[in-house]
Amino acid sequence: HNAFKDITKRLNDFIEECEAEKEAYKVRCDETLDQARQQLEASTQATLQKERECLENARKALDDEITGMQKIPVRQNDVVSINCGGNILMVKRATLCSVSGSVLASMFSGRWEESLEKDDKGNVFFDFNPDCFVKIVNYLRLRLIEDPAQSSPPPEISPSLRAEFKAIAHYLGLEDVFFLKPLLKFESTQTVQVHEDGKLVVSLGNSACSFITGHPQGNVEFAVKYEGSHAYSGIGFGIQRSFTQRCTPFGFYVFSPPGIFYYESGNLEINGGSAHTRPYGSGDVVKCCFSQSSRQVTFYVNDDLITTQNLNADYAVVYPCVSMVAAGERFRLVG
Repeated sequence: HNAFKDITKRLNDFIEECEAEKEAYKVRCDETLDQARQQLEASTQATLQKERECLENARKALDDEITGMQKIPVRQNDVVSINCGGNILMVKRATLCSVSGSVLASMFSGRWEESLEKDDKGNVFFDFNPDCFVKIVNYLRLRLIEDPAQSSPPPEISPSLRAEFKAIAHYLGLEDVFFLKPLLKFESTQTVQVHEDGKLVVSLGNSACSFITGHPQGNVEFAVKYEGSHAYSGIGFGIQRSFTQRCTPFGFYVFSPPGIFYYESGNLEINGGSAHTRPYGSGDVVKCCFSQSSRQVTFYVNDDLITTQNLNADYAVVYPCVSMVAAGERFRLVG
């Protein structure tokens, strides 16, 4: 009987200890949750305070900008004086802002007028090649007065100025205005197979030819990567004398092995001399350009200028194409 009482007492003591431990654990949990809640509230308040400060700074900056714009009245018919590399140009603000979203339009929108660099006479100063910038301004002027049914052609850019002109147009956010890339594709024929949505052409046999479609009328520029290995695969421009017949009896091509050839009536004749030419091989990129106004064709290999040749023949249309003399030859449009 005494043993039973002892066991009962010890069991009751154990239960009381468990209850006390449970209460203590609950208190610790409540304290931990309270601490976590307080830390979260403090962190949230700090984050909200930072966001309020950022919004307040942004509002103040906007107010300052609006105030600055109000100090400098801006009208589209304002005439802006620009010193470009020492040449003074007088240009209407409407012309400079005519391409919405461009860097040039933002510069002269009135928001950043005070931050633009000025010369000692107060003219906006651009450290650009004036020959390039004048072409840009003149073309923008034409766009403002052109007939919507007949858009003005982009300006002619000489090969020596092309890289510099493109860099300036890119800087001013106008690259798409002057260098809108056409959707060029190789044309499928019975002698070639076209893959990768028209970007890759493979010859099926000897004397294969593929025209490149999608280029604009007039000036033409395209670049292809040569992935073949056979001699006398040509890249260049075919020339047709009439609008009713398209073939490649003659034209200008760059060939591997070296040579810029004028091909007519089955005869290959070197044009311009081997001093102006170099071969291209597998992996090289050949770029070909045709200027309608000057009737010149220009060839580059891996961005190195190879030659510029005058095209004096009587022609109706110039079109880009590749010529392949063996099965398995491959060209890929790039750029």
